[in-house]
Amino acid sequence: MKTLAIDASGMTASVAIVDEEHTLGEISTHFKKNHAETLMPMISQLTELLGINLCEMDFISCAAGPGSFTGLRIGAATAKAIAYAHSVPIAPVPTLDALAYNALARDGLIIPLMDARRNQVYTAFYKWRDEAAPVRITGECAVGIEEALKRAAGYDGGAFFIGDGAQAYSEIIIRSGLGALAPSYIKQRASAVGAVGIVMAKNGSTVTSGAFVPYYLRKPQAEREREERMAARGE
Repeated sequence: MKTLAIDASGMTASVAIVDEEHTLGEISTHFKKNHAETLMPMISQLTELLGINLCEMDFISCAAGPGSFTGLRIGAATAKAIAYAHSVPIAPVPTLDALAYNALARDGLIIPLMDARRNQVYTAFYKWRDEAAPVRITGECAVGIEEALKRAAGYDGGAFFIGDGAQAYSEIIIRSGLGALAPSYIKQRASAVGAVGIVMAKNGSTVTSGAFVPYYLRKPQAEREREERMAARGE
C-alpha cells in the first residue's frame, strides 16, 4: 500500500510518499509563499527524485483540517485533482491526528497546538496506547491558549506540546509548568499524514475525490470580521 501525502494546513507545505513500512521521500517548506505555487512543483520534484509515478499510488492522504482556510482549500484541491486523475480515493486525515503522530512521548498527554491567531489554538488531546497511532481522547476545538492549558491541567501526568501553536505560545506554556515542549516544536509533516492515512485506509476510512471536503472548526477570517463589524453597528 502506497500513498502520496499532502499537508498544506498551515504555513508549512509538505508532501511525502509513504508505504506501510517507510517514508520513501518527503519535501517540506516553511515560508510565506502561496501553497498554490509550491505544492505541485514539490510533488513533481519528489516523484522525479524517487523515480515513482503518481499512477502507482493506491490512494491520496490529505490533511483535512482544522487549519488555515486558504491552505486547506489549496491542499484539498490538489489532492482531489490527483485522486480524480488517477481514479483513487482520498484518506481525509485530521490535521491534529497527524501532528500527534509526530510526538515522541509515550507517557502522559500529547497536545498538538495549531496557531489559530488571536490568542487561539486548534487542539485536541491524545494518548499513545497500543494502537498504530495516538488515540484522541477529546474532541477537536478552537479555544484560547489559556483555556487549552486550563483543560490540560485537569489531567494527571505531564503533557507534551507540539506544533506551531506550541512555538507561538511557548512562554505561556513554560510558565504553566504542565509539561514539555516538543524539540523544535515539530510542525506539520506530510509523512505523518501518510502514516495516519494508511491506518485509515486499512480501516476503510477513505472517500472519493468528489466527496472529499476539508473542515475548518471556525468561520473564515473575512466572515468573522464582517460579523464583528455588523455587531458593532447593531445589525
